[in-house]
Amino acid sequence: MPTISIKTLLPREIQLAWDMRGSRQLALGDLNAASRESGLSNERIMELIQLRLVVAFNIATNPDGERPEYRVLIRSLIFLIESNYVRQMDRENWDPIFRLIFPYKLAGKPKALAGTEVASGLNCTRQHVSALSATGCFSIINEAKQGRGNTGSFTTASVEAWLKSRML
Repeated sequence: MPTISIKTLLPREIQLAWDMRGSRQLALGDLNAASRESGLSNERIMELIQLRLVVAFNIATNPDGERPEYRVLIRSLIFLIESNYVRQMDRENWDPIFRLIFPYKLAGKPKALAGTEVASGLNCTRQHVSALSATGCFSIINEAKQGRGNTGSFTTASVEAWLKSRML
């Protein structure tokens, strides 16, 4: 039985007005964040992922390793719940999914993403992005430099291809 919180009992308009859900929420969250946002248990969310009803990714440096690092597209989970498990997000229509994770202006996708943008989009640390980069997951445009916030940049196409390959 899902955990009920006061947040999920409020009308959607109030949740958005209080910014409890909506534009400022993280696009990707770990299982705990997905559980908080949806009121479902981690086990139930994993069942929905395995049934391919929810969009999720494994962002671990070694996807075949023993320790997966799941990131759930929170909006796909909320969309499924709000439709009473009748409708799911279209997994084949990639551009809206990518735009949720890495918002960009209407002019088109940027040619490059900074390491901090990748870390923010994937909801992980800059060190994790560096580890992914070191394993050759992304095509590097600029190397990371010494100093605070210098994480390098990667081609958007390589980040997008890698993320597509990690969709569960």
